[in-house]
Amino acid sequence: MDKKVLITGASGFIGSFLTEGALKRGYRVIAGIRPTSNRQYLADPRMHLLEMDFSSVESLTTTLSGLQSTGLSPDFLIHNAGITRARRREDFFHVNAEFTGNLVQAIEKCDLKLRKFLFMSSLAASGPGNEQTQVPIRITDPPSPVENYGKSKLAAEQIIRETARFPWIILRPTGVYGPHEKDYYNLYRMISRGVEPYLITPDQQMSLIYIEDLVKVVFLALESQIENAVYLVSDGNTYSSRQFSTAVKSALGARTISFTVPGLIARMLVTFGELQSRLFHATPLLSKDKYAIISRKNWLCDVSPLKDELGFQPDFTIDSGLPVTLEWYRNNNLLK
Repeated sequence: MDKKVLITGASGFIGSFLTEGALKRGYRVIAGIRPTSNRQYLADPRMHLLEMDFSSVESLTTTLSGLQSTGLSPDFLIHNAGITRARRREDFFHVNAEFTGNLVQAIEKCDLKLRKFLFMSSLAASGPGNEQTQVPIRITDPPSPVENYGKSKLAAEQIIRETARFPWIILRPTGVYGPHEKDYYNLYRMISRGVEPYLITPDQQMSLIYIEDLVKVVFLALESQIENAVYLVSDGNTYSSRQFSTAVKSALGARTISFTVPGLIARMLVTFGELQSRLFHATPLLSKDKYAIISRKNWLCDVSPLKDELGFQPDFTIDSGLPVTLEWYRNNNLLK
């Protein structure tokens, strides 16, 4: 059977791996991009590139109707487009929530017959777990996001729950690492240069997932009979910041000087970064939102529903995923 999937945000880190994973699984892939998107990882001629304007319901409706008229009406839609950094609170909600609402409206207006709609949310929409008990976050816990990115993702989820009249699945992945990812790359580069920094504490407890395992989860969810459900996503293991850095050092064969930046100095860096962003109209590397995440000590999550209901079993831990990741950065001359 000819299965077609539309993947928004296809040019980014997660999106490019989703397109590759879909092609491997025999899907016809429609890669949703912006006119200015970097197409470096979308060179496979089997893909159909589709420019999308999420700021307009009318534009999206026209675009989706165009797919229907050319025989490319998708059976599945993975909405992965969004932003993880922004200078202003309203930018997060505009792109992550309002644009999602526009897409849902457009799907309804052109009567797109989707077998399933998958929204890529984030563990940030759940918020951190209890720091005293260190009990992992559960999907049944009331969401309590602590920063604007998580709040905007939760707002997008609520739009889908309340307005979508088609089958949907929401995934809330934890930190995702793998080749050509940008956030963890900053840490890899510092460790490769002999510097091993920790903000506030090296003992933050966190969950992680390698990009190929996230792709595996996405297609398990799409192809399952389960509808209108939300899942937390990680490899199911518990890691500390120190364990993660140690695994990076081991994979790189690096020797480092380790130090911890106290909370007071970290807050000063945030203040400086925010001031700099206002002056130069740039997104700071360490913002209030990033600090809100880093300062919480429990980002563990319970993925037993993912395993029990979707049958997910991870293929990677950081001990197997990081060497592959760092080899890619080395081969592309991005370390040292």
